[in-house]
Amino acid sequence: MSRRRKIILWLCSILLVLAAGGAGAFWWHWQATTAVDRKVRQLVYEAAGYPDTSFEKNLRKCKLDFLIREKPKPRDWGVVIKEILDVGYSATPELISLLDNENGDIRSQAVLFLGCIKDSRSVEPLIQVLQKDKEEEVRIKAIDALENMGDKRAVEPLIQSLLKDEKRNVRRHAAMALGELGDKRAVEPLICALRYDKSPSYSSGGRSVRAEAAESLGRLGDKKAVAFLIQALQGDEDSYIRSAAATALGELGDKSAFIPLLQAMQTDKDSRSYYDDYPCVRAYAAKALGKLRDARAFEPLAQALEKSADDFVRRFSAEALGELGDIRAVDSLIKAMQNDQSGNVRWYAVMCLRKFADKRAVEPLAQALLKDRDSMVRLGVTFTLAKLGDKRAVEPLMEALRKDSDAAVRASSAYTLGELGDPRAISALEEAMQNDNDTEVRERCKEAIGKIKSATTRPGDLSVPDMRPAGGKGGFGEVAK
Repeated sequence: MSRRRKIILWLCSILLVLAAGGAGAFWWHWQATTAVDRKVRQLVYEAAGYPDTSFEKNLRKCKLDFLIREKPKPRDWGVVIKEILDVGYSATPELISLLDNENGDIRSQAVLFLGCIKDSRSVEPLIQVLQKDKEEEVRIKAIDALENMGDKRAVEPLIQSLLKDEKRNVRRHAAMALGELGDKRAVEPLICALRYDKSPSYSSGGRSVRAEAAESLGRLGDKKAVAFLIQALQGDEDSYIRSAAATALGELGDKSAFIPLLQAMQTDKDSRSYYDDYPCVRAYAAKALGKLRDARAFEPLAQALEKSADDFVRRFSAEALGELGDIRAVDSLIKAMQNDQSGNVRWYAVMCLRKFADKRAVEPLAQALLKDRDSMVRLGVTFTLAKLGDKRAVEPLMEALRKDSDAAVRASSAYTLGELGDPRAISALEEAMQNDNDTEVRERCKEAIGKIKSATTRPGDLSVPDMRPAGGKGGFGEVAK
């Protein structure tokens, strides 16, 4: 086909598109908007899974698919987000215009991008979406965007959504957002939701509105909520509500909650977990007692750590003893580290010993480093020994560096030896640097040797990241029991 005939065919195709009602799309695509607007619209369509512009759709409608260029392969969603953030505030006007798009997926992505950009010009349009959009998912995205922006203009509209939206998940997200925004105007509406919302308990869509309202009341820190939370803890039939109430009471830190929380830890009938990552009421009550920092909690928590048949209760009791800060807890935590059948509980006991920096724990920790069957526990021991900074740990750490089957434990042992700064460790470090089959271990040995030789390390200066396993199972791999 000659070039002239191709041009004629192209012009005819354009006329057909115009005749088919595609004039608006064609004009937008080539003339009416800036390059920034076109890029923004393209990114929104791509993220929503609709990469075609309306112009291309009209070409398909006219059966002129051969004029459409080959579509690029789908990109990672994070790349699209980065590109929209690179455009920045300049993207706001076009994104706002897309809030009226007839396609709910397009509106949803426009809302999400506005929440990422955090331009204050988009607050009022997002509030309008929250109040008027007919699709539940779009309203939820608007709530999340407003929460992310942190603008207090959103508080009253969120309260209205909490109390009046017909969809449970919209009300639930509104409850969470009000807790994150931290505005005390939300306290009474959240109390109202806690007491009267009729949504069911846990379902495929997440926890109930009442559970989220309870936890948000804890975040807001207003003591007016204490009595209502105690009432929920003691009398609600829903174990999820009782768990959330216990958590909130711990956050509020009001001593009037001590007896109700103690009773819940000792007598609540719900000793099971509906899902692996959601501990029972007694466990959350134990954790909350630690946050109250009331010395009366020591004996009940120590008893729960030693004798409870529930792994969740023992784990949260260990954590609570660490929060409590009572030096008497050291013996209880050492005993749990040595004897508890759950690797998860032993791990928490080890990590809570860091908070006390009591040298009585050094030798039991050294034994656990060499003998515990769970690699996560042994890894935690290396962190705690570094915190304690006691040179008695050097030889056990050298042995772990030579013999432990887990590369992460060997690497952390090398790092801790460097922090302790004892020259006795150099030979073991040099040997591992030459012979260990793991690159990370060899690197840590090299660094440790440099620290020891330069004599610049101060013992006990190791900063340990938060590597706690998630509730129940999971977290940093499967924890042995």
